[in-house]
Amino acid sequence: LNHTVDIFVPGSGGGYPARPTYVLGTPGASGTGMNEFDYPRGLAVDETGRLYVADDDNNRVLMFDPPFSSGMSASDSIGAGADNGFAGPKALAISGDSLFVADYFDNRVLRFTGPFNNPSTTYASTATFTGVTHPVDLTVAPDGTLYVTAQGSDGVAPSVAAYTDAVAGGSKATPDATTTFNGA
Repeated sequence: LNHTVDIFVPGSGGGYPARPTYVLGTPGASGTGMNEFDYPRGLAVDETGRLYVADDDNNRVLMFDPPFSSGMSASDSIGAGADNGFAGPKALAISGDSLFVADYFDNRVLRFTGPFNNPSTTYASTATFTGVTHPVDLTVAPDGTLYVTAQGSDGVAPSVAAYTDAVAGGSKATPDATTTFNGA
Protein backbone atom coordinates (compact mmCIF):
# COMPACT_ATOMS: atom_id res chain seq x y z
CA LEU A 1 0.00 0.00 0.00
CA ASN A 2 3.08 2.25 0.05
CA HIS A 3 3.37 2.37 -3.78
CA THR A 4 6.91 0.97 -3.68
CA VAL A 5 8.89 -2.16 -4.38
CA ASP A 6 11.56 -2.65 -1.72
CA ILE A 7 14.67 -4.60 -2.71
CA PHE A 8 16.79 -6.15 0.04
CA VAL A 9 20.29 -7.28 -0.95
CA PRO A 10 22.04 -9.67 1.46
CA GLY A 11 25.30 -8.53 2.98
CA SER A 12 28.62 -10.35 2.68
CA GLY A 13 27.70 -12.51 5.69
CA GLY A 14 24.44 -13.60 4.06
CA GLY A 15 22.15 -11.61 6.35
CA TYR A 16 19.66 -9.05 5.10
CA PRO A 17 19.66 -5.39 6.15
CA ALA A 18 16.87 -3.98 8.32
CA ARG A 19 16.01 -1.41 5.64
CA PRO A 20 15.70 -1.90 1.88
CA THR A 21 18.87 -1.57 -0.15
CA TYR A 22 16.89 -0.02 -3.04
CA VAL A 23 13.39 1.46 -3.24
CA LEU A 24 11.54 1.63 -6.55
CA GLY A 25 8.66 4.12 -6.63
CA THR A 26 7.91 7.00 -4.27
CA PRO A 27 7.02 5.99 -0.70
CA GLY A 28 3.45 6.98 0.13
CA ALA A 29 2.72 8.58 -3.26
CA SER A 30 1.13 6.95 -6.29
CA GLY A 31 1.93 8.07 -9.81
CA THR A 32 1.93 7.12 -13.47
CA GLY A 33 5.56 7.81 -14.44
CA MET A 34 7.97 5.06 -15.42
CA ASN A 35 9.50 5.40 -11.93
CA GLU A 36 6.16 5.36 -10.06
CA PHE A 37 3.51 2.82 -9.08
CA ASP A 38 -0.14 2.79 -8.09
CA TYR A 39 -0.45 -0.31 -5.91
CA PRO A 40 2.24 -2.65 -7.24
CA ARG A 41 1.25 -6.30 -6.79
CA GLY A 42 2.94 -9.29 -8.40
CA LEU A 43 6.67 -9.59 -9.01
CA ALA A 44 8.74 -11.87 -11.23
CA VAL A 45 12.42 -12.05 -12.12
CA ASP A 46 13.70 -13.59 -15.35
CA GLU A 47 16.96 -15.47 -15.88
CA THR A 48 18.84 -12.22 -16.69
CA GLY A 49 17.80 -10.62 -13.40
CA ARG A 50 15.23 -8.28 -15.00
CA LEU A 51 12.45 -7.42 -12.53
CA TYR A 52 8.82 -7.35 -13.71
CA VAL A 53 6.22 -5.55 -11.56
CA ALA A 54 2.43 -5.76 -11.95
CA ASP A 55 1.36 -2.13 -11.42
CA ASP A 56 -2.26 -2.86 -10.46
CA ASP A 57 -4.10 0.46 -10.59
CA ASN A 58 -2.03 1.76 -13.51
CA ASN A 59 -3.01 -1.39 -15.48
CA ARG A 60 0.48 -2.16 -16.72
CA VAL A 61 3.58 -4.26 -16.14
CA LEU A 62 6.83 -2.35 -15.64
CA MET A 63 10.25 -3.89 -16.35
CA PHE A 64 13.45 -2.89 -14.53
CA ASP A 65 16.92 -3.90 -15.69
CA PRO A 66 19.73 -4.51 -13.21
CA PRO A 67 21.76 -3.04 -11.70
CA PHE A 68 18.99 -1.58 -9.56
CA SER A 69 19.07 1.81 -7.89
CA SER A 70 16.56 3.69 -5.77
CA GLY A 71 14.13 5.78 -7.81
CA MET A 72 15.18 4.26 -11.14
CA SER A 73 12.80 4.26 -14.10
CA ALA A 74 11.50 1.18 -15.84
CA SER A 75 13.22 0.30 -19.10
CA ASP A 76 10.03 -1.04 -20.74
CA SER A 77 6.36 -1.71 -20.04
CA ILE A 78 3.38 -3.72 -21.18
CA GLY A 79 -0.06 -2.14 -21.08
CA ALA A 80 -1.87 -4.83 -23.09
CA GLY A 81 -3.15 -2.12 -25.43
CA ALA A 82 -3.38 -4.61 -28.27
CA ASP A 83 -5.60 -6.80 -26.01
CA ASN A 84 -8.02 -4.05 -24.86
CA GLY A 85 -5.74 -3.25 -21.91
CA PHE A 86 -5.40 -4.76 -18.47
CA ALA A 87 -8.02 -4.46 -15.75
CA GLY A 88 -6.10 -4.98 -12.52
CA PRO A 89 -3.01 -7.08 -13.23
CA LYS A 90 -2.36 -8.97 -9.98
CA ALA A 91 0.28 -11.65 -10.51
CA LEU A 92 3.12 -12.52 -12.86
CA ALA A 93 4.97 -15.71 -13.79
CA ILE A 94 7.89 -16.21 -16.16
CA SER A 95 9.08 -19.26 -18.05
CA GLY A 96 11.88 -18.59 -20.55
CA ASP A 97 10.69 -15.80 -22.87
CA SER A 98 7.04 -16.19 -21.78
CA LEU A 99 5.53 -13.70 -19.34
CA PHE A 100 2.11 -14.59 -17.89
CA VAL A 101 -0.09 -11.85 -16.40
CA ALA A 102 -3.18 -12.48 -14.23
CA ASP A 103 -5.72 -9.92 -15.50
CA TYR A 104 -8.09 -9.87 -12.52
CA PHE A 105 -11.19 -7.98 -13.66
CA ASP A 106 -11.02 -9.35 -17.22
CA ASN A 107 -11.05 -12.92 -15.82
CA ARG A 108 -8.12 -14.06 -17.92
CA VAL A 109 -4.40 -14.73 -17.99
CA LEU A 110 -2.44 -13.30 -20.91
CA ARG A 111 0.84 -14.73 -22.18
CA PHE A 112 3.33 -12.37 -23.79
CA THR A 113 6.39 -13.71 -25.57
CA GLY A 114 9.62 -11.71 -25.50
CA PRO A 115 12.07 -10.37 -26.06
CA PHE A 116 10.79 -7.20 -24.40
CA ASN A 117 13.37 -4.76 -25.66
CA ASN A 118 11.54 -1.98 -27.47
CA PRO A 119 9.77 0.54 -25.20
CA SER A 120 7.87 2.05 -28.15
CA THR A 121 6.21 -1.31 -28.95
CA THR A 122 2.61 -2.09 -28.03
CA TYR A 123 3.08 -5.71 -27.07
CA ALA A 124 0.29 -8.11 -28.04
CA SER A 125 -0.43 -11.31 -26.16
CA THR A 126 0.47 -14.59 -27.82
CA ALA A 127 -2.15 -16.60 -25.90
CA THR A 128 -5.15 -16.03 -23.63
CA PHE A 129 -6.30 -18.39 -20.88
CA THR A 130 -9.90 -17.97 -19.69
CA GLY A 131 -12.42 -20.01 -17.71
CA VAL A 132 -11.35 -18.55 -14.33
CA THR A 133 -12.95 -15.81 -12.23
CA HIS A 134 -10.62 -13.18 -10.76
CA PRO A 135 -7.16 -14.79 -11.13
CA VAL A 136 -4.91 -13.65 -8.27
CA ASP A 137 -1.77 -15.79 -8.44
CA LEU A 138 0.19 -17.80 -11.01
CA THR A 139 3.07 -20.18 -11.39
CA VAL A 140 4.47 -22.20 -14.27
CA ALA A 141 5.69 -25.76 -13.69
CA PRO A 142 8.84 -27.08 -15.38
CA ASP A 143 6.67 -29.05 -17.83
CA GLY A 144 5.01 -25.81 -19.07
CA THR A 145 1.75 -26.20 -17.15
CA LEU A 146 0.28 -22.89 -15.97
CA TYR A 147 -1.38 -23.02 -12.55
CA VAL A 148 -3.80 -20.19 -11.70
CA THR A 149 -5.33 -19.45 -8.32
CA ALA A 150 -8.71 -17.82 -8.90
CA GLN A 151 -10.54 -15.92 -6.19
CA GLY A 152 -13.95 -16.65 -7.63
CA SER A 153 -16.96 -14.35 -7.45
CA ASP A 154 -19.66 -13.95 -4.82
CA GLY A 155 -20.95 -17.37 -3.86
CA VAL A 156 -18.24 -19.23 -5.78
CA ALA A 157 -15.42 -21.00 -3.93
CA PRO A 158 -11.80 -20.21 -4.78
CA SER A 159 -10.05 -22.62 -7.13
CA VAL A 160 -6.80 -23.63 -8.78
CA ALA A 161 -6.91 -24.12 -12.54
CA ALA A 162 -4.29 -25.93 -14.62
CA TYR A 163 -3.56 -25.24 -18.29
CA THR A 164 -1.21 -27.82 -19.80
CA ASP A 165 1.33 -26.78 -22.45
CA ALA A 166 0.74 -23.09 -21.65
CA VAL A 167 4.29 -22.00 -22.50
CA ALA A 168 4.36 -23.34 -26.07
CA GLY A 169 0.68 -23.98 -26.83
CA GLY A 170 -2.14 -21.71 -27.89
CA SER A 171 -5.04 -20.01 -26.13
CA LYS A 172 -7.47 -22.05 -24.03
CA ALA A 173 -11.04 -21.10 -23.14
CA THR A 174 -11.24 -23.57 -20.27
CA PRO A 175 -8.67 -25.10 -17.92
CA ASP A 176 -7.56 -28.68 -18.43
CA ALA A 177 -8.20 -29.34 -14.73
CA THR A 178 -9.73 -27.40 -11.82
CA THR A 179 -9.71 -27.96 -8.08
CA THR A 180 -12.29 -26.00 -6.08
CA PHE A 181 -11.95 -25.29 -2.36
CA ASN A 182 -15.08 -25.17 -0.25
CA GLY A 183 -13.46 -23.86 2.92
CA ALA A 184 -13.70 -27.18 4.77
